[in-house]
Amino acid sequence: MVRRVMATCATIGQAVGTAAAQCVEAGILPRDLAGSGKRVEYLQQTLLRDDQTIKNVRNLDPRDVARQAIVTASAEKDKAKAALVIDGYLRDVPDKRGDPVEVHQWAAPVSDSNPAWIELKWAQPRRISQVQITFDTGFRRQLTLTSQNSANVGIKRAAQPETVKDYTVVGCTADGAKHTLASVKGNFQRLKRHRFDAVELDSLRVEVQATNGDSLARIFEIRCYA
Repeated sequence: MVRRVMATCATIGQAVGTAAAQCVEAGILPRDLAGSGKRVEYLQQTLLRDDQTIKNVRNLDPRDVARQAIVTASAEKDKAKAALVIDGYLRDVPDKRGDPVEVHQWAAPVSDSNPAWIELKWAQPRRISQVQITFDTGFRRQLTLTSQNSANVGIKRAAQPETVKDYTVVGCTADGAKHTLASVKGNFQRLKRHRFDAVELDSLRVEVQATNGDSLARIFEIRCYA
């Protein structure tokens, strides 16, 4: 029974903790937050930025300049289109078998000899000092805490194969110069935030060199902030 409620309690705890922090910051009571549509929307958007999922609520953060970009990529696998990294959703929607009926991630083939990339390009330069990337960590696969073999079918107790392992974030300025903003080896995490000195960029590219085993590079979301 405990296993069935742990994830629910975790998400409730995150929402309550975030709401409490916003009440303290604004000097208001919880009922004041709950009674304000604007404050509830701000809470929801904060939770989405921190990788929560709220049904039928998508990223509408006006500070996220990635939402204004045109997105292209080295390739696109089936329905996993490049533009989906800015569609505002952080999860695929599965059917009862776990197969996605709604796709909300970009995917493209990647290998040692064939890195994959996805690029955001703006009509006018954008000042950026933070890039946030949400990767795929195999949420469609069941995960339990038990050590019983009968309950562990398909579970990967290591870095998930779908997760991007090695990648580089490269920005391009108006003069055509390229700047490496982040370079990561051995990643196993779903949410990665990279901060750097603010720079005016015409475009930003995430170059994927390797995953933790999957043949596809997968990214759910890219956000960019000043």
